[in-house]
Amino acid sequence: MNQFEQMMYVGVIMSIVLSVMILGSLYYNPRLSLTDYPKDIQKVVFPKSIHEKKQSIYFNIVYNTILFGSPFVSTYILHKHEKLMYMDAYLHTFGILMIFNLVDLLIIDWLIFCWITPRFVVIPSTEGMKGYKDYKFHLRGAIVATQILAIVSLFLAGIATTI
Repeated sequence: MNQFEQMMYVGVIMSIVLSVMILGSLYYNPRLSLTDYPKDIQKVVFPKSIHEKKQSIYFNIVYNTILFGSPFVSTYILHKHEKLMYMDAYLHTFGILMIFNLVDLLIIDWLIFCWITPRFVVIPSTEGMKGYKDYKFHLRGAIVATQILAIVSLFLAGIATTI
C-alpha cells in the first residue's frame, strides 16, 4: 500500500468509526453535544447537568484519542517503513484529519443535521429552530477546524518522525 492509499484507507476507516460514535451519542442524548449546536439552540435549553458533563468528558477522551491517535500511528508506521520526509509525514497526517473534517461537514453536519434533521438530533423544546438549518454555522466550524488540524498535524508529524 502506498502513502496515498494508506492515507485514504486510514482516513475513511477513522471517519466511519468517528461518525458512528457521533451519531450514536446524538441518538443516546443530543445534549451531550450541546456546545457543538448553533447558539440560538444553546440559548433556549438548560446547561448540561453534572452527569451529562461527565458523559461528555468520557466521550471526548475516546473521540480525541481516535481522532489524533489514528493519524499519528499511521504516520509513525509509514515512517518506520519508508523513512518519510517531514513534509510527507505532515501531509499524510493532515490528509487523514481532513478526510474526517470533510465527512463531518458534508455528511454529518450538512446532510444529516441540516438537511434531513432526524428527530434524534433535535433537542427537546427546540423543534423547528433556524439553527438546525444553519449551513454557514457548520462551514465556519469546518474552516476553524481546518486551521486547528493544520497546526496539530505539525506536531503529530514531528513526533511521529522523531521517536
